[in-house]
Amino acid sequence: MISPLVILAFGAVHMPLPCADYVFQIPVRIENMRHVTEASASCSILHESPGRGPIQLGVPGTGYTSIPVVDGAVNDTITVTVTVTAARIAEYTPTHWDCGLAYRWRNPDGTIFSESLIPGTREGIYTRLTGQEITTAVVQVRGELSPP
Repeated sequence: MISPLVILAFGAVHMPLPCADYVFQIPVRIENMRHVTEASASCSILHESPGRGPIQLGVPGTGYTSIPVVDGAVNDTITVTVTVTAARIAEYTPTHWDCGLAYRWRNPDGTIFSESLIPGTREGIYTRLTGQEITTAVVQVRGELSPP
């Protein structure tokens, strides 16, 4: 029996100045998740500093890509672009990036599960509702950006 698998990895970041398009090449692999109907990858560029929460710098509407899922599987490199304006870069220095994978599935009763969840909880709910145990799940990756 093949066990379900969900993996999100990180590819290179390209950052031209003064306006920045951060382009993420994300290898995505989903295997044997026969209930999954769709998936998406989203990325953010953040400014983080001591004493305040993270500030998202991307232009609204960027940083999201739908991922085609066929028969509960995908094995592809997905491109996600996050645009940050020169004005936003002048206001806040980009310090971190964050990318995540979300997926929806059809429950055995035919309903679609599409709730927003805290990262790391979706896999347990998928197992509980579908009976398929996920053996490996990396659905959130993040890192620091070098100063320009």
